This record gives sequence, structure tokens and C-alpha cells, in this order.
Amino acid sequence: MRFFCRNFFYLHRPKGSPDDNFIFKGIPPTGPLPGSIDFALYPQTESDDFSIIVTSDPQPYELQHLEWYAQTALPEFRKHKSAVFGIACGDIVGDLLDLYTPYNKINALCGFPWYNVVGNHDLNFMAPDDTHAAETFRRVFGPTTYVFQYARVHFIILDNVYWEGFNGFRDDGWPNRNQYHGKIRQRDFDYIRNYLQHVDKGDRIVICSHIPLYNRADEHPRHGTPELTDLMQLLSPFRYTLSFSGHTHINHNHYLDAGQGYQAPDGATHHHCNLTSTCGSWYRGPVSDSGVPFSPGRDGSPKGYALVHFSGASDYKIEVLPLDFGGECHYGIDLPQVLATDELPSTSAQINVFCRIRKPGFKCVLTTEVGPIVRRYMDATGVSSNCVSAVWLIPMLDSVSSPILWLWIIYGNSICQPTCQLGGTNCMCALWATSAMSLRVNTIFGLSPTVPSCHHSARAPAPRALFERSESQHIDNRWSI
Repeated sequence: MRFFCRNFFYLHRPKGSPDDNFIFKGIPPTGPLPGSIDFALYPQTESDDFSIIVTSDPQPYELQHLEWYAQTALPEFRKHKSAVFGIACGDIVGDLLDLYTPYNKINALCGFPWYNVVGNHDLNFMAPDDTHAAETFRRVFGPTTYVFQYARVHFIILDNVYWEGFNGFRDDGWPNRNQYHGKIRQRDFDYIRNYLQHVDKGDRIVICSHIPLYNRADEHPRHGTPELTDLMQLLSPFRYTLSFSGHTHINHNHYLDAGQGYQAPDGATHHHCNLTSTCGSWYRGPVSDSGVPFSPGRDGSPKGYALVHFSGASDYKIEVLPLDFGGECHYGIDLPQVLATDELPSTSAQINVFCRIRKPGFKCVLTTEVGPIVRRYMDATGVSSNCVSAVWLIPMLDSVSSPILWLWIIYGNSICQPTCQLGGTNCMCALWATSAMSLRVNTIFGLSPTVPSCHHSARAPAPRALFERSESQHIDNRWSI
């Protein structure tokens, strides 16, 4: 039996926040401290096996965006009966901080509590420095850095967004908002260090931030956390660690070791998982069958969220699930429902494998099964099915560091080699294949469910079109990471 504290903080601003020039108000005057500050504890049974929802960047800029968020995300969250709480990794709203209230009302319908991380779009852009930039966030959600425990897992909600100060207005009259960067403040280091002194070394530590701890080489330096090595050194006594972030609207995963300062017992690595956003590319793009913009992430992967399951301290499983995509899978197959054999040479199939979690020494494997009718056709024409087996796909997949892979499987006279490399983040392969097949993806968490032959994702545009749209579409002054 453990105890749960619903209201775990007390805001003390005797004279209130210095928010006279703020567009959105901060904390009102609280007056002097009361005679006592009491925190009620409620008994709670916590199983060592539990699941949570992790999201990032809902980032609504208007009520219509929140309606789309509720339409796509809420039914998904509610169906996970094993989820005990949710964590949103920042950019709760898109600059308009008065949208916190309707956002909270939507998430309240999930039936479990939410813990929210502050993002760069959750700040008061009129703040002259970092000290009070998150005052509106604190008024609504509470502190920006804190810790809570569930079973044998300790969750550190970490504010790593540093505001450099107000710097004038844009042409549209809104304050400039790009004067921020990733940073872990010394007071937060001290707080985490003090807390970890009281944690059993066999427990798991999970850090949730907005800006990624580990920055990709192709991202601006402000989209990473320079103090990564110091943080990893602080976590080194703990073998079981994990971290989540958002901000960049793409899926990517990294395993950190001594090279990044993490020198854990038995050579364990730290898994840093950066999640795509629930808004995708800011609620834009063609409309799906549900009436919501398809809006893939910046890397072309579907907008989505993570279902994370913990089994004690040592084991965990992450399922990155798409929103408004027509299924719970890590890939989509787009090919005709019915195809005559004489149409095989001129017909193409597209397989999109997204959110591949790449671990050193692990190979992501695709396997196919060919139906007997098509097998006879292939034997008669001399086309071999071996070209789509793991023998051919393993070296291609393993050579790509991105978690996003576009695989074009093309029938006809094609050769088994990558046809193009786009920005170092995507790989397109032309391979022999058959029209009747099933497919499984092997990930670090085991084999995915089998997708049967001729699975057709009618509501999703073709992968190539997705990539071109998400990369070339102009991001105006209103929307940004």
C-alpha cells in the first residue's frame, strides 16, 4: 500500500507574479504564508505491472485544433484500460495560454490523471528573463520540475526550456518567441541529485522533458540539452533508466552509454525516446475520412503517442501508436485489394515502417509470406521471393540510422538497392515482391502482429507524397517547433 497526494504543491507569491505586461496572467497574490500547509495523503494500491500514456506537443492554436485533438486522441486514450496516468511532454498549447482550460477539460475525460511538462510554446513571451516566464503554466499546472513515484518507477518531470527574455514584436504584433534554448538549471540538478540519494539503486528512473536530451546533428543547437553528459553522470549509479521528450515533431530513439557520460552497472545503456507529436505538422494537410487533417509529423510518420508498459523496475515496453491512421501497427501497407496475375509486373506496393527503435547490435527484420497461387506465378516467370526476405532487408535497414524508413516494394524490372537517400533520414528501396503477402516487423520489443496480404490503407496518402509535403510545406510565422 502506498499513498497518493492529489495536490502536491503550494504556490507562494505574496505579491503575485510580476505580470503587468504579460498577455496571460500569472499567479495572483497569495499573501503571507498560512499557519500550516497540509497535503492530504490517500491510500493507493500500485501494481508493479502498469501502463502509462506518453504524448507530446498537442500544441493547439485555436479551439478547432482542440476539437480535432479530442476527436482523435481522446477515444484512443480511453480504450487503454491499463493506463494509470498520462504524461504530456510539453507544448501543451501553441502560444495561446488561455487554451489550457479547455485542454484540461478534454484530458479529464480520459479517466486518469495527467502530468504536464512545460514547453517553449507554454511560456509568457513578454517575460524579461527566465525567472517568471512560466508563471501562467505554474498557475494552472504547478511546478515545472518535480518528481513522483509509482510502484518501483520514479518519474522526473524536468523543465529544460530556458527563456532568454522578451525581444520585441513580430510583424503580426505577436511577441518574438524563438529566444529560448535547451538547458538544465543548476537548481534542478541539485534537486535531482538530492532526490536520487534516497532512491533504491534497483528502481527505474524515467525523465520526461520537452526539448530532447540528445540532439540530432541536423537540428539547431537550441533543440538539444548541452548538460546531457552531466545528467547521464548523475544517473550512472542506476542501471534502469529511460527518458522521453518531444519538441521536434519526429520520432527518434537513441541509446546512450559512456560516450555520453552514462556509465551504468553492467554496461547498461540509457534509452532516450523522442516522440512525434499528437498534432503532427500543426493540424495541417489533407483531410482524412474522419474529417481531421492527416497532418503527419515533420519526418512523415503519422501523428501519435506512446503506450508504455512497466513490469517491475527492470522491464518496459514502448508501443508508438498512430492517431487517425486506421490501425495499431508500426507500419502500413498500401496495395490493391484485388489484383489479377497479369497486372503484377506493372503494380507497385508501398510499405511504410515508422518509429523503428534502433539499438546497437540489433537488426530490424521484415519477413513476408507468399500465397500459393502467386508462388506458382512467380515460379513460372522466374521471379524469386527471396529478395524480400530478411537476407536482403537486414543490411539495408541496419545501415540507416533514422527511425523512419520508407520502403517502396515495386513489382517489375527493378533492382535490389537503395534508389535514393533523402536528407540522411529516409531510405527508399526498390525490391522484388509479390502482391499476395503478409508482413511482420521485428523490433527490440518483439515481433509485431502480422499484417495480412492486400491490406489497404485507403485514408493515408502515399508515403512519397507524405514525405514531400511534410518537408516542403512552408511553416509560417504562426506555427513552429
